[in-house]
Amino acid sequence: MTNAALDPILDSILAIRDLHAWYGESHVLHGIGLDVPEGQVVTLLGRNGAGKSTTLKSVMGIVPRRRGSIRLGGAETIGLRPFHIARHGVAFCPEDRGIYATLDVKEHLELPTRVGDHGLSTEQVLDLFPHLRERLNSPGTKLSGGEQQMLAIGRTLRTGARLLLLDEPLRRAGAQHRGTDRRHYSPPQGAGIHHPAGGAEPALRHGCGRPVLSDRPRPGGGAL
Repeated sequence: MTNAALDPILDSILAIRDLHAWYGESHVLHGIGLDVPEGQVVTLLGRNGAGKSTTLKSVMGIVPRRRGSIRLGGAETIGLRPFHIARHGVAFCPEDRGIYATLDVKEHLELPTRVGDHGLSTEQVLDLFPHLRERLNSPGTKLSGGEQQMLAIGRTLRTGARLLLLDEPLRRAGAQHRGTDRRHYSPPQGAGIHHPAGGAEPALRHGCGRPVLSDRPRPGGGAL
């Protein structure tokens, strides 16, 4: 990730500067900076514990203690709560998928609130992930791990968000779907940022956009 002192890219959907984040007393992010320009998919790469998931959660406002600047489309969001950040056109797909036992596949896909005009229809999601069409009336937790991953990603694509935050989207998606065109992970007139499971090699092999390398957080450093 780039040094926090860099000038912002004018057409960036997301601009992070001097971002710090804590879990309790644990200082996880140390002054990082990152730009995600319009129309790009950015992949975070790095070792376990380097702060990749924390970066995504910080953008979404899920990490309660943050300091620095996170601008979405030019608007400062560092002090906003997650539901306000979502209204700026951001959607987050967590690593744990957030699948509900009481909802079937169709209900999961109908659940998201639209935060933009470019979300996929339910039919488009089912065309992208045809296995979900076969399981349309199945409870979410009765799906396989890979099917749950497809459902979580499909639900995120339904929101119409301009910025998608995907935490390990290929982790359990299944070999037949890991080659899915990465353009589906970037909304029209938008951008995406994620970190994949398995490190750099699978991410680059499957064309997961511009890679950003991260390292263990260091006090005074500008990178993760």
